[in-house]
Amino acid sequence: MKILGRTQVYLFFASIVMAFVLSGCGGDQQGSSNAASVAQVAANSANVSAQDASSQTRAQGAIALPPMGWASWNAYGCNITEDLVKTAADVISDGLKKDGPLMKAGYSYINVDDCWFAPSRDAQGNLVADPVKFPSGIKALADYVHARGLKFGMYEVPAAETCAQRNNLYPGHTNPMGSLGHEVQDANTFVAWGVDYVKYDWCSPDGTVDDQVAGFQKMRDALNSAGAAVNRQIVYSINPNSFHTDKTGRSYDWGQVADLWRTTEDITYDTGTPGHQSTPDFSRIVNQNFYGNLFPEAQHTGVYNDADMMLAGFGLTAAQDQTHMSLWAISGAPLILGLDVTTPISPATMATLTNPEVLAVDQDPRGLQAIRVAVPQNGLGVWAKLLAGQGRRAVVLLNTTGSAAPITVNWKDLGLDPAASASVRDIWAHTDLGAHTSGYTVSAVPAGGSVMLTIAGVDDASKIQPAKPDRHEGGAARYTVNATTGGYIDVTYRNEGMSSLKVPLTLNDNVLTTIQLPVTTGHAKGTVTVYMPFVPGSNTLSFALPDKDKGHHALSIGKVTLIAAPQPALPPVAYEAESATNIIQDAAVQACNICSGHEKVGNFVNSDSSLQFNGIAVPADGEYAVPVVYISADDGGGSPRALSVSVNNGPPVPVQFPGEGTWDFPILSSAQVTVPLKAGAANTIKFSVISGNYGPDIDGLGQPVSQPVKQ
Repeated sequence: MKILGRTQVYLFFASIVMAFVLSGCGGDQQGSSNAASVAQVAANSANVSAQDASSQTRAQGAIALPPMGWASWNAYGCNITEDLVKTAADVISDGLKKDGPLMKAGYSYINVDDCWFAPSRDAQGNLVADPVKFPSGIKALADYVHARGLKFGMYEVPAAETCAQRNNLYPGHTNPMGSLGHEVQDANTFVAWGVDYVKYDWCSPDGTVDDQVAGFQKMRDALNSAGAAVNRQIVYSINPNSFHTDKTGRSYDWGQVADLWRTTEDITYDTGTPGHQSTPDFSRIVNQNFYGNLFPEAQHTGVYNDADMMLAGFGLTAAQDQTHMSLWAISGAPLILGLDVTTPISPATMATLTNPEVLAVDQDPRGLQAIRVAVPQNGLGVWAKLLAGQGRRAVVLLNTTGSAAPITVNWKDLGLDPAASASVRDIWAHTDLGAHTSGYTVSAVPAGGSVMLTIAGVDDASKIQPAKPDRHEGGAARYTVNATTGGYIDVTYRNEGMSSLKVPLTLNDNVLTTIQLPVTTGHAKGTVTVYMPFVPGSNTLSFALPDKDKGHHALSIGKVTLIAAPQPALPPVAYEAESATNIIQDAAVQACNICSGHEKVGNFVNSDSSLQFNGIAVPADGEYAVPVVYISADDGGGSPRALSVSVNNGPPVPVQFPGEGTWDFPILSSAQVTVPLKAGAANTIKFSVISGNYGPDIDGLGQPVSQPVKQ
């Protein structure tokens, strides 16, 4: 379980927003009916009624959806010009006709990245566009984009230099042009220019998480204030990872600060070639930017994990483009294209980028991220997203191996009744695959590819559990939830005020996230859905209540319900690797923001490196399956890491730990070892280095599960 905000950050934040801060960022990020019409088409094509698909938002204002658009960096880097931006706007919109297929599909932002500014600010300290590359100025360019029914975005940094300047990629522009010390002035400039979206890139190795929060908050507050003066809400996108040694995109609840935040490093390295600034690497797309983007407890109610600008249509194969789109859509990620707009988009690529059923999954009104629902088996994985309505799920079957393979999705893993029939649809093929009980198997998921399905079944009633209301006092509404693992909650509420409100939500007194509650109409109730990393057993939830003395008495929290939904694949850790009761030899306890206890044991590199778990308890003698939760982030390539496993000082047995993800942006995996254990709590399980091999980093062990006696 991650600590989304450290205690001191929570106390600071709660002191400011305990009275429910007005939501100033984001708002209607799409700003058009195009995305809604796409969702309607997809709902109809999937045989789901519009009423069912929108049931969550009928009584309330809609949450902001992940933005869709185009940005300049992947194709042009520092070679961006005014003419290229105008071309992008015309390609998306089909010019003043405003009926281009991309625009009709919902792509609405045209974002200018780094290298747009002049060599220096003007005499008053204002930002100025490069007069050679942008001769008409930014205000005129924004007007051009707006005239085509689109929105306009810009780039800046909370440092002295932008990333391109730090990397010496922008010759002749050596004067510091970042917004550090100019936050209010630059925010006012952006608003005067008509900017609708600001990407704010850390671009520094320095600073703690607290420093980053403070730096990002300065621009957020400045944009809110400047935008409010002209009744404009500006989407605020941040990247806390760029150049930063700690890669903090998944270390903090950035939804307190921004509408979307980068969770990973750049999706590609630049080549400096105009039109082909980036070289796509499909393995990097999957292992770094998809796996590394997993942060489901932070994404909800209109704030989003950002897996980076896309490379679809950039030289990948057609199948890779489809998988890329599938992974971003199942993640509910922002869909910001990066393709070269000076060359025609092929019909196949256009069909991929505008598939209405795939886009509807990305733009689902619940606004959630998929989770992995089946323990990966040799590069085969199942990812599922909870969709709006009853019994609706989206699923991606992902095969990262070199051979086609069958993959099965089980209804029980989706929170669906396995005895009830569920309809299956292939949303790339636009084909209904019939009704099935228990689950569905795709017999040959392509090598290095995927299959994307929507499932319409019956929610498993046994998984639905109302939370028990606890005391409502001291400025908090408290509830108790009994859970077996992480899960989703529906929160009903009333917000009869004028604007969406934000409220801190804590789990078990140490996990903080911030939910946004849209306005409800009349006395109707609204509902929002949030993923919570529950621990087995009793869990406490606490919502900060509004200060009635400050006029927020129109908001109240009602029922909180644990709902039928996808179930996380990883078993809960019952025995932490870093526990003081264990014996660690020539290995290291290391910080790990994605690990259950926020630490792991790693550095299994020397011949005598080992970790012995003590005190493993079982009720009776027998064979037990013991899950091992680990990180082996070798980009999915090469031979798997391995350790030998010995039980109660018995003979060592080698166990492999297949790799996936990257070390900078890892993903937790699990392997199962079957071992003989003795009744009682005196069992030991020891992991030791195998000569010539490195071991994975270990988060911990799950609860041993008794195995049938072999006849």
